[in-house]
Amino acid sequence: MIKVVPDTNILLKGMFGYKSPERKLLTFSLLKKIQLIGATETKEEFKEKVYMESLQRFWRPKNFSPEKILLDYESLVIMHEPLESTNEIQIPIRDPEDAIFIKLALSANIPIIISEDKDLLVLDGFESLRITTAEKFISAYSKTHGGTIFTK
Repeated sequence: MIKVVPDTNILLKGMFGYKSPERKLLTFSLLKKIQLIGATETKEEFKEKVYMESLQRFWRPKNFSPEKILLDYESLVIMHEPLESTNEIQIPIRDPEDAIFIKLALSANIPIIISEDKDLLVLDGFESLRITTAEKFISAYSKTHGGTIFTK
């Protein structure tokens, strides 16, 4: 099974968009085709965003609550805490808050980060990591699995 580290915004888009590549990524997780890996720090960022007033317009019309969305997160994302040794890695990143995704991937030996954040995407290839968008990941997955995404 393929393990990936999703950026927070990928998870949010997947939860609120029905036909998006990000939603397909969550569907892959539910079908046990991939595993989404997170950490306490990424969950806290997700929680912070779910409670933002500007995002309420997405979940209120669907009768969701922040608590329900957090439960969905917990059912989709497998937790793994980065090792202390990853704190020593010098990551050439503009936004230091995004470094957690790199540290998590390296610590858990996960070669793929899925993001739309340009600060992360420019680091594709750093420490042999693949940093790509959900759309590119879905396309590659579909090609490598002979187009049989939804079958066993």
